[in-house]
Amino acid sequence: YACLSGSGFYNRAEGFRYVYALANAGGTDSATLYDSAGNDTLMGKPEYTFMYGANFHNCAEGFQFVRAHATAGGTDRAYLNDSAGDDRLNAADDLAQLIYGDGRSVSVYDFTWVQAVSSRGGTDTKQVETIDFVLQTPGSWID
Repeated sequence: YACLSGSGFYNRAEGFRYVYALANAGGTDSATLYDSAGNDTLMGKPEYTFMYGANFHNCAEGFQFVRAHATAGGTDRAYLNDSAGDDRLNAADDLAQLIYGDGRSVSVYDFTWVQAVSSRGGTDTKQVETIDFVLQTPGSWID
């Protein structure tokens, strides 16, 4: 299922394979995505983030903060892509977080494998501590 809520409203969608949420009415909006028991994939970009598996495809576009959790099982992969601005990658324990130059962010928790790509320009930095997942950082990241 998928839920969308805010001040004065609550919407719940059940039984849909595809769910698309758009945050374009202003404010500081956040989205939380969850995995399935199977192998799932997340693609995080500055403009949108989507997570999909065998029986679902959820997309969040225009949200300031996106959080994704991979705790239901399977071997889950996350691909995080930088912006044209100065971005920061933080990785510690079970978390990889990409903070874009404009303040938006994508945070992924408990994924088996994460790839964060620095290829769109800007001065991209990373801080990697002890982590519980495989992390690949191709591109022009600065430690």
